[in-house]
Amino acid sequence: MVFKLEMNFTFVVEENNEIVGIANGTLVDKSGLSRLGWIGAHPTHQNKGIGKALLKKVIEHCRTKGWHKITLYTTPFLITAVNLYLKQGFVPEAYLRKEWWNVDFIKMSKWL
Repeated sequence: MVFKLEMNFTFVVEENNEIVGIANGTLVDKSGLSRLGWIGAHPTHQNKGIGKALLKKVIEHCRTKGWHKITLYTTPFLITAVNLYLKQGFVPEAYLRKEWWNVDFIKMSKWL
């Protein structure tokens, strides 16, 4: 018997055979904690709901897998992203001053 743990996930949005949005993440070992690594839309396709659709897909995927929490890191100056995360039920867990590259970060999470 072979069991496969699907730890990494990637979702892509295409338009006219061109990638216009992407989200990826990973399950941290077998813990049930998922980390959203990257989510974004091409600059020419921003403000069209691509990020929201991708984030909803990530949440649905993690919930379907039975994972209990999604966590991510963002910067406070990405106001549109922070607002998107808040509207989708993510809450700030920590404010990390000068965490990486001398830049402030916010750790946000959503419990499923």
